[in-house]
Amino acid sequence: MIPIRNTTVRYGQVAMLLHWAIMLLFLVLITLGLIMTDMEDSDLKWSLYSLHKSFGMTVAALIICRIIWRLMNPTPVLPDTLKSYEKWLAHAVHLGLYAIMIIMPISGLLDSYGGGYKTYFFGLFEVLPKSEPRDKDLEHFALAVHVYGSYAFYGLFLLHIAGVVKHHFILKDNTLRRMLPISLKDE
Repeated sequence: MIPIRNTTVRYGQVAMLLHWAIMLLFLVLITLGLIMTDMEDSDLKWSLYSLHKSFGMTVAALIICRIIWRLMNPTPVLPDTLKSYEKWLAHAVHLGLYAIMIIMPISGLLDSYGGGYKTYFFGLFEVLPKSEPRDKDLEHFALAVHVYGSYAFYGLFLLHIAGVVKHHFILKDNTLRRMLPISLKDE
Protein backbone atom coordinates (compact mmCIF):
# COMPACT_ATOMS: atom_id res chain seq x y z
CA MET A 1 0.00 0.00 0.00
CA ILE A 2 1.39 3.39 -1.01
CA PRO A 3 1.34 5.89 1.87
CA ILE A 4 -0.42 9.24 1.58
CA ARG A 5 2.68 11.16 2.70
CA ASN A 6 6.19 10.89 1.26
CA THR A 7 8.68 8.52 2.86
CA THR A 8 12.46 8.43 2.59
CA VAL A 9 12.12 5.87 -0.24
CA ARG A 10 9.10 6.96 -2.27
CA TYR A 11 6.60 9.69 -2.95
CA GLY A 12 3.19 9.45 -1.32
CA GLN A 13 -0.21 9.38 -3.01
CA VAL A 14 -0.76 13.16 -2.80
CA ALA A 15 2.62 14.01 -4.36
CA MET A 16 2.02 11.44 -7.12
CA LEU A 17 -1.46 12.75 -7.86
CA LEU A 18 -0.23 16.34 -8.05
CA HIS A 19 2.82 15.38 -10.17
CA TRP A 20 0.86 13.42 -12.78
CA ALA A 21 -2.11 15.81 -12.88
CA ILE A 22 0.21 18.76 -13.48
CA MET A 23 2.12 16.82 -16.14
CA LEU A 24 -1.09 15.92 -17.99
CA LEU A 25 -2.37 19.49 -17.78
CA PHE A 26 0.95 20.79 -19.11
CA LEU A 27 0.59 18.50 -22.12
CA VAL A 28 -2.89 19.99 -22.67
CA LEU A 29 -1.49 23.53 -22.29
CA ILE A 30 1.35 22.90 -24.72
CA THR A 31 -0.99 21.34 -27.27
CA LEU A 32 -3.49 24.19 -26.99
CA GLY A 33 -0.69 26.76 -27.12
CA LEU A 34 0.81 25.33 -30.28
CA ILE A 35 -2.57 25.00 -32.02
CA MET A 36 -4.11 28.34 -31.06
CA THR A 37 -1.12 30.54 -31.86
CA ASP A 38 -1.03 29.29 -35.47
CA MET A 39 -4.76 29.82 -36.09
CA GLU A 40 -6.41 32.66 -37.93
CA ASP A 41 -8.61 34.87 -35.74
CA SER A 42 -11.90 33.08 -35.16
CA ASP A 43 -14.34 32.16 -32.43
CA LEU A 44 -12.61 28.77 -32.14
CA LYS A 45 -9.22 30.44 -31.65
CA TRP A 46 -10.55 32.65 -28.83
CA SER A 47 -12.28 29.65 -27.24
CA LEU A 48 -8.97 27.78 -27.25
CA TYR A 49 -7.23 30.80 -25.70
CA SER A 50 -9.89 30.86 -23.00
CA LEU A 51 -9.39 27.14 -22.33
CA HIS A 52 -5.61 27.62 -22.28
CA LYS A 53 -5.96 30.38 -19.65
CA SER A 54 -8.33 28.31 -17.53
CA PHE A 55 -6.10 25.24 -17.60
CA GLY A 56 -3.11 27.49 -16.85
CA MET A 57 -4.84 28.88 -13.76
CA THR A 58 -5.70 25.32 -12.72
CA VAL A 59 -2.04 24.34 -13.01
CA ALA A 60 -1.05 27.42 -11.00
CA ALA A 61 -3.38 26.36 -8.18
CA LEU A 62 -2.05 22.80 -8.29
CA ILE A 63 1.55 24.07 -8.27
CA ILE A 64 0.84 26.11 -5.16
CA CYS A 65 -0.68 22.99 -3.54
CA ARG A 66 2.33 20.95 -4.64
CA ILE A 67 4.82 23.45 -3.22
CA ILE A 68 2.96 23.55 0.11
CA TRP A 69 2.77 19.74 0.16
CA ARG A 70 6.47 19.48 -0.68
CA LEU A 71 7.37 21.84 2.18
CA MET A 72 5.33 19.66 4.55
CA ASN A 73 6.67 16.37 3.12
CA PRO A 74 10.39 16.07 2.48
CA THR A 75 11.19 14.33 -0.79
CA PRO A 76 12.64 10.83 -0.89
CA VAL A 77 16.41 10.61 -0.60
CA LEU A 78 18.34 10.56 -3.88
CA PRO A 79 20.25 7.34 -4.61
CA ASP A 80 23.73 7.09 -3.08
CA THR A 81 25.07 6.14 -6.49
CA LEU A 82 24.72 9.73 -7.70
CA LYS A 83 27.75 11.99 -7.80
CA SER A 84 27.46 15.36 -6.04
CA TYR A 85 27.12 17.26 -9.35
CA GLU A 86 24.27 14.93 -10.39
CA LYS A 87 22.44 15.61 -7.13
CA TRP A 88 22.98 19.33 -7.65
CA LEU A 89 21.69 19.07 -11.24
CA ALA A 90 18.59 17.13 -10.12
CA HIS A 91 17.78 19.81 -7.53
CA ALA A 92 18.49 22.63 -10.00
CA VAL A 93 16.21 21.12 -12.66
CA HIS A 94 13.37 20.63 -10.14
CA LEU A 95 13.79 24.17 -8.81
CA GLY A 96 13.81 25.50 -12.38
CA LEU A 97 10.65 23.57 -13.24
CA TYR A 98 8.87 24.93 -10.16
CA ALA A 99 9.98 28.48 -11.02
CA ILE A 100 8.81 28.19 -14.63
CA MET A 101 5.50 26.66 -13.55
CA ILE A 102 4.90 29.76 -11.40
CA ILE A 103 6.18 32.27 -13.97
CA MET A 104 4.14 30.87 -16.88
CA PRO A 105 0.61 31.47 -15.51
CA ILE A 106 1.57 34.90 -14.15
CA SER A 107 3.09 36.01 -17.46
CA GLY A 108 0.10 34.59 -19.35
CA LEU A 109 -2.37 36.51 -17.20
CA LEU A 110 -0.33 39.71 -17.50
CA ASP A 111 -0.14 39.27 -21.28
CA SER A 112 -3.91 38.88 -21.42
CA TYR A 113 -4.50 41.84 -19.11
CA GLY A 114 -2.06 44.11 -20.95
CA GLY A 115 -3.53 43.06 -24.28
CA GLY A 116 -6.96 44.27 -23.20
CA TYR A 117 -8.55 40.84 -22.76
CA LYS A 118 -10.69 39.76 -19.84
CA THR A 119 -9.78 36.45 -18.24
CA TYR A 120 -12.44 33.99 -17.15
CA PHE A 121 -12.09 30.68 -15.35
CA PHE A 122 -13.80 28.13 -17.62
CA GLY A 123 -16.47 30.77 -18.32
CA LEU A 124 -17.68 30.58 -14.72
CA PHE A 125 -16.36 33.87 -13.36
CA GLU A 126 -14.05 36.71 -14.27
CA VAL A 127 -10.57 36.38 -12.78
CA LEU A 128 -8.96 39.45 -14.28
CA PRO A 129 -10.47 42.45 -16.01
CA LYS A 130 -8.92 43.90 -19.13
CA SER A 131 -6.53 46.81 -19.04
CA GLU A 132 -8.16 50.12 -19.89
CA PRO A 133 -6.48 51.43 -21.99
CA ARG A 134 -4.52 48.54 -23.46
CA ASP A 135 -0.97 48.39 -22.04
CA LYS A 136 1.15 47.36 -25.02
CA ASP A 137 4.44 47.52 -23.08
CA LEU A 138 3.12 45.15 -20.43
CA GLU A 139 1.59 42.92 -23.10
CA HIS A 140 4.86 42.65 -25.08
CA PHE A 141 6.99 42.09 -21.98
CA ALA A 142 4.65 39.45 -20.54
CA LEU A 143 4.34 37.70 -23.91
CA ALA A 144 8.13 37.57 -24.26
CA VAL A 145 8.42 36.10 -20.76
CA HIS A 146 5.70 33.57 -21.62
CA VAL A 147 7.28 32.53 -24.93
CA TYR A 148 10.86 32.30 -23.62
CA GLY A 149 9.54 30.66 -20.45
CA SER A 150 8.00 27.95 -22.61
CA TYR A 151 11.41 27.33 -24.22
CA ALA A 152 13.01 27.13 -20.77
CA PHE A 153 10.27 24.72 -19.72
CA TYR A 154 10.92 22.48 -22.74
CA GLY A 155 14.64 22.39 -21.94
CA LEU A 156 14.14 21.65 -18.26
CA PHE A 157 11.48 19.06 -19.04
CA LEU A 158 13.86 17.28 -21.45
CA LEU A 159 16.59 17.29 -18.79
CA HIS A 160 14.06 15.85 -16.31
CA ILE A 161 13.08 13.10 -18.76
CA ALA A 162 16.75 12.40 -19.55
CA GLY A 163 17.36 11.90 -15.82
CA VAL A 164 14.38 9.55 -15.58
CA VAL A 165 15.61 7.53 -18.57
CA LYS A 166 19.15 7.32 -17.14
CA HIS A 167 17.89 6.15 -13.74
CA HIS A 168 15.42 3.64 -15.09
CA PHE A 169 17.28 2.11 -18.04
CA ILE A 170 20.97 2.68 -17.27
CA LEU A 171 21.27 2.78 -13.47
CA LYS A 172 18.22 0.52 -13.06
CA ASP A 173 17.29 2.05 -9.71
CA ASN A 174 13.89 2.93 -8.19
CA THR A 175 13.93 6.64 -9.05
CA LEU A 176 11.08 6.37 -11.59
CA ARG A 177 9.14 3.70 -9.68
CA ARG A 178 9.01 5.82 -6.53
CA MET A 179 6.78 8.30 -8.43
CA LEU A 180 4.57 5.58 -9.92
CA PRO A 181 1.58 4.00 -8.14
CA ILE A 182 3.18 0.54 -8.23
CA SER A 183 5.18 -1.42 -5.68
CA LEU A 184 8.91 -0.91 -5.43
CA LYS A 185 11.36 -3.80 -5.71
CA ASP A 186 12.47 -3.46 -2.10
CA GLU A 187 9.08 -2.77 -0.52
